[in-house]
Amino acid sequence: MTLNIRKALTTSALVATLLITGCASSPTTWHDNGVNLEGVESSTARINRLYLQPDNGAMLLRGEVTRRIHAHGQIPGHLHIEIVSPQGVVIKEADIGYSRQNSNTHDGSFELSIPETLANGSTIRVTHHDTASHLPEVGENPWRDPDNH
Repeated sequence: MTLNIRKALTTSALVATLLITGCASSPTTWHDNGVNLEGVESSTARINRLYLQPDNGAMLLRGEVTRRIHAHGQIPGHLHIEIVSPQGVVIKEADIGYSRQNSNTHDGSFELSIPETLANGSTIRVTHHDTASHLPEVGENPWRDPDNH
């Protein structure tokens, strides 16, 4: 009888842990003014939040990147950003870095001006990559057509 109770308690604890962990994970998709904002995390970092902000008649994409393991120091990698039409076609893409406010934080922030007006149902996909390659030179326009790699 004691063995069955122990098994039942262990199973209940495991199920509770799985349910709590599933509920505690942050969403990867946000919606802002008819545009879907999608964050794709990597093994080292996750996209905490994404939002669009008006900026002198244009739109500014802003967001935060957080280390998956709570530690201070640089967050390795870069962000790959795609603008996807409502039909699922990638229209523009860019690779950018992000910055931290100081060396004691474990998260970074980024912002990027959106180069065109987005149709309702468009998606902006922000993917974190663990490598720092593909970053444009400072002052260079990061946006390019998807065929120009």
